[in-house]
Amino acid sequence: VEAIESEKLKNPREPSPVRQAFYDAQNAGSLYNRLKEEGRSDAISIVENAEAEADQIEAEARADRARLVEAARADARALQELLPVYLQSRDQADILRDVFYQRALRRVLRGSGGVYVLYQAPEGVNREIRFLHGRKPFVAEEGGEDEGAQ
Repeated sequence: VEAIESEKLKNPREPSPVRQAFYDAQNAGSLYNRLKEEGRSDAISIVENAEAEADQIEAEARADRARLVEAARADARALQELLPVYLQSRDQADILRDVFYQRALRRVLRGSGGVYVLYQAPEGVNREIRFLHGRKPFVAEEGGEDEGAQ
């Protein structure tokens, strides 16, 4: 009996449930470290992608701003050139105002199916407006009569 006990002290063997728990703890530690590193890697990737997307959005915004500023400057130059015509007569001023109004409405309503600019006619003027909505305009055949004229 003493030999068996001394042998156990020299070469101790843990019970198998203890050994399995030890291995499970080691594996859990390894898994924890691996998942922590994957999380750090994913976080870095997400931040880099977000920064790249933010840079792209900022660049697009700067380009849009430059485009809009240039369009406003071009409009201002055009209006400065038209100012003498506008000041010449009330009739010419009305025509210019109507043209710019129609252009602005068409720009705003560009995505819609059809754009029709209607406004009040001066008193005593009869107007008739006819239109076909949702149809392609006809194209006259070369050398033939217009289909729409019949």
